Amino acid sequence: MSHEQKIIILEEKILFQEDNLQKLDDVVRKQYDLIDTLARRIQFLERKVQQLEEVTEGTDLNLSPADEKPPHY
Repeated sequence: MSHEQKIIILEEKILFQEDNLQKLDDVVRKQYDLIDTLARRIQFLERKVQQLEEVTEGTDLNLSPADEKPPHY
């Protein structure tokens, strides 16, 4: 195998590695965006739950649907 062929093989391997690295970077970026979106949604839901707890403070909400009377009673 000549030096030129070895260089070509090494260049091909480098290009392959660069392509794989770019693909992995894209995946990591998408995962980061998804995690960021989910974290913001969790914060929003936590605020909503806190608001509901403040509004219903002192109200007996321990009733299960089985304890509630149907509307025709």
